[in-house]
Amino acid sequence: MMPALWKFDPPRSLCACCAMIAGLFALSTSGEAHAGTIRDDTADSNYTTRAGLSQFAATGEHLTGGGRCSATLIGSQWVLTAAHCVDTNGNGSVGDETPGSHTFSVPGGGGAVSASAFYVPGTWNGDLNDGSDIALMRLSSAISGVTPAQIYRGSNELNATVTMVGYGKTGTGQTGSNLASGTRRAGDNIIDRYAILGGGFATTTMDGANRTGLVWDFDSPTGDPQHASTNLYGSDVPIGLEYSIAPGDSGGGSYIFESGQWWLAGVHSGDADLFTYPGAADNRDTYGDANLITRVSSYQTFIDTITGFSASSVPEPSTLTMLLLGFLAFGRRLRRSR
Repeated sequence: MMPALWKFDPPRSLCACCAMIAGLFALSTSGEAHAGTIRDDTADSNYTTRAGLSQFAATGEHLTGGGRCSATLIGSQWVLTAAHCVDTNGNGSVGDETPGSHTFSVPGGGGAVSASAFYVPGTWNGDLNDGSDIALMRLSSAISGVTPAQIYRGSNELNATVTMVGYGKTGTGQTGSNLASGTRRAGDNIIDRYAILGGGFATTTMDGANRTGLVWDFDSPTGDPQHASTNLYGSDVPIGLEYSIAPGDSGGGSYIFESGQWWLAGVHSGDADLFTYPGAADNRDTYGDANLITRVSSYQTFIDTITGFSASSVPEPSTLTMLLLGFLAFGRRLRRSR
């Protein structure tokens, strides 16, 4: 596999990079995640229209007091986002972040609502290579008028079609993410691999047992001059609204359709620049690059413990569940795909 850099965009215009050699990913801080790069042969309006579909209504914009991420409403006062979006200095200290400086807004939700607390898994250490890039954000007041997303609790992500929703930067697979963030887009891909995260590196596998990340690549149309060089995993034929996350998309939602409904299966973590596309205005998020997504099903216990949710019901959280030990509540900064 070719050398590459994984990049993750933090809340304050930072980003994380991941060097990928022979299947190994090494992450480092760098820019933000975008709202996504699109196929060069497909109108942007197709992606913005898809983002407006009701099944994706719960994913909104997370402003971090100096930067932009994305996030998804999973309860009237609970939002799921990336840990690096609430960890702006990356040192794991709760005192380094002011929740009130973070806001979440979603179309139809009545305006921006400030955060009141952050929670991350106890395994989150500020290094994207070690995984656990997922966080819960409690809002200071409830959001109504928007149906929260249901988290995926199954294990059939591999080879599923996934729809990514976010507010990141954009561009095409030929130009890279060279255009501003802030517009809501949604696009699709196929989950090609699971990621094994830990020890400062990430490897990929087809075995989903105990895996905490999802990976896919950004394939170019068959007529693209670089088509033969841009496929990393699976089929080299892109799907209709093939898409890659970009800076500003960090924390956004990846949805899959199973058993007759849509489920939130992933939280956007970062992207890897695995291919240098000739003439690209910004070499991030071009054809041939890959996305790293935190696997929500691997963190359902974390989510349920903090929020009080369960597989059978989604109650409002109690004061006691807010205080449970075993998880860290704080804000951090990492390399992300925002």
